[in-house]
Amino acid sequence: EARAKVLSAAGVMNFYMDKSSVAAQRLLEESIAIYRNVENKSGLAKAFFFLGLAHKFRNDYDTAQSLMEQSAALCREIGERWTLAVVLNDTARVMRRKGDNVRARALLEECTQLVQELGIRWGLTRILGQLATMTRSEGDYERAADLAQKCLAVAQETGDMFLTVWSITSLAEIARFRGDYASAEARGKQGLAIARDKGNRQAIIKLLCTLGDVAQHQGDTARASAHYYESLSLALKAKDRKNIGWCLFGLARLARAEGQFARAALLVGAAEAQLNVDRDMEPGARKEYDCDTAAIRAQLGEEVFAAVRAKGQA
Repeated sequence: EARAKVLSAAGVMNFYMDKSSVAAQRLLEESIAIYRNVENKSGLAKAFFFLGLAHKFRNDYDTAQSLMEQSAALCREIGERWTLAVVLNDTARVMRRKGDNVRARALLEECTQLVQELGIRWGLTRILGQLATMTRSEGDYERAADLAQKCLAVAQETGDMFLTVWSITSLAEIARFRGDYASAEARGKQGLAIARDKGNRQAIIKLLCTLGDVAQHQGDTARASAHYYESLSLALKAKDRKNIGWCLFGLARLARAEGQFARAALLVGAAEAQLNVDRDMEPGARKEYDCDTAAIRAQLGEEVFAAVRAKGQA
């Protein structure tokens, strides 16, 4: 049993150092075999959970779901409610990635009840954040804004700076998709100042891109371009494919607005090479994408548009 604890701890450490680590998976699998033999259900539940996380980060969502459900079942059996809350929250993330929002909501409802009974305020912010993101993916921006605002309130109350910045970033993006550019700009600047102060690189990348979108809608192409290029530079350094894609789409919209339709088609193709349009775009973003690509295609003609776009995707 002592060996299982060492293996499990080493597996968790490897996982946090490299979330796609094969070594982490192997260590956790070894610890699971020992925990099963000695019938240590608490250790087994935790090892199942972390192994599920490892599979989640490798995009193996079916295996991740199975492992996390085994972990949750053991937590319920032995009454480990705090661990259960953590497991339910991450299982909901897996279900969202699988496109099952109904199941994800059910898990989050159970998780909400647990964290409220246990008084885990920081846990509530994570649930509210997930619900806000899921609601955005369904196009209900009014409800998403309400959830993000509640998440912000609890994050500020608990001193959670990460989720404070996340909530402000979400509120800025939601305001943009609702056409409230003044609020989007105010939230974007607020979040960017905090993110720069705290060194939150991912938030800086996202907020700069959002501020670029806002500036573009306000007709300030110079400011939009500056924001997009700063965001793109940081995203490239971070090898953040999804945000590289968002920056390129922003630059494509900018090129289209300036009448540079061939450049716009090239940038659309380059952006599509970085992210999955069907999976990664929420309704507001997809509406903009469809509108922009249709306008660029109409200007260039189908044959030229397809050829230039393919060049960008290469």
